[in-house]
Amino acid sequence: MYWSNFVATGRKYWLKSLAWAFTAWGLSWGLIEPLSAYQEEFFKPHRGLFFAGSIFFVVGYFFFRWSMAIVNQNKISFVLRGTTTKVLVSFGNLFDDNGHTVVSVNNFFDHQRPKVVAPLSVHGQFISRVCGDDEQRFAAHIANDKELASTPKTLVNRADGDRNSYPIGTTVAVSEGNYKYFLFALSNTDPKTLKATCDVPQMFVALGGLWKKVRDEANNDRIKMALIGNGNSGVGVEPMQLLRLILISIIAASRGSPITSEIHIILNPDV
Repeated sequence: MYWSNFVATGRKYWLKSLAWAFTAWGLSWGLIEPLSAYQEEFFKPHRGLFFAGSIFFVVGYFFFRWSMAIVNQNKISFVLRGTTTKVLVSFGNLFDDNGHTVVSVNNFFDHQRPKVVAPLSVHGQFISRVCGDDEQRFAAHIANDKELASTPKTLVNRADGDRNSYPIGTTVAVSEGNYKYFLFALSNTDPKTLKATCDVPQMFVALGGLWKKVRDEANNDRIKMALIGNGNSGVGVEPMQLLRLILISIIAASRGSPITSEIHIILNPDV
């Protein structure tokens, strides 16, 4: 999927890149020709060399502009209107880049894989890639969080998974290495079926709780996040609409004070 997008983007920009290259070639010869008139004895015997060099220049500049057009097509950055927060949207994997990271979890902050936590979800990848594939390390972060200990919770009798259910939007800031990971309750998990569910109003509430914690704990540093609601939570909204919901939630949460300096939203190449 990613390669087909790459090829399609390349086809879209090849003609424009060629025009840029020949424009640059014309400008370069516009400078060389007047110089050759004054230094004819030097330029005349080397005219073939300058011509060959200009051809190489056109080819090289074409590939440079073409590749840059493809790269820039796959990301965009802007300051979100009505806020001071810069938003960067790009394609990639959330955990391939260092930095403070947002991790969506369920209302139980479960740690048991694969039955309760899907290994390929952002929640599951956090356990495997950040917690060193140690489920108990994740559980310890939750058990030792003092703020979470004082958060109102409901004890739920379930056969698998943790039993303390927290309100949607509850967020825990976990430190691993030099970075913080903002674990926030996005979805409700059915105690019997273990199916995670979320809808648009619930997602908006969850993001509100997340942004409050980010404002308090991120120290105005850049944070990164996946496309919230596009995974196992099952919001059931198209990716473009999910992105718009995230941006709207940032605007709404920024009315009182800024959340942080930059929010990097990393999309899976499949979308």
